[in-house]
Amino acid sequence: AAFAAGYNDRGQLGLGHRVNLERFERIVVRALGDDGGVATGVEVLQVAAGAQHSLIICRAPTIIEDAAASTPIRTTLCAFGQGSLGQLGLGRRVTARLSPVPVVLRDDAEDDDDDDDD
Repeated sequence: AAFAAGYNDRGQLGLGHRVNLERFERIVVRALGDDGGVATGVEVLQVAAGAQHSLIICRAPTIIEDAAASTPIRTTLCAFGQGSLGQLGLGRRVTARLSPVPVVLRDDAEDDDDDDDD
């Protein structure tokens, strides 16, 4: 579990609101359970906090909520807070995300061929 407190004007605490807190509150990360259903209480392995955005690495895969996806996309990285400059890594600029949002990580095999030795 991860907990957060403090300044929260951009949702950078990941609590689903923009209220500044003087006491710690638990950050809820939704994840895929073993049965394919939604689980909460995901084990958080690492947190990186910026001034207006934060990242969490979880042990269990999280759910990508995308109606166009035929199957859920699994990732262990979530981002939240200000995203107007692309700092959440979602592949686009977005308004603030108040709760953890799963981030799709690019596979190294999909990298562009910018590093050709030719």
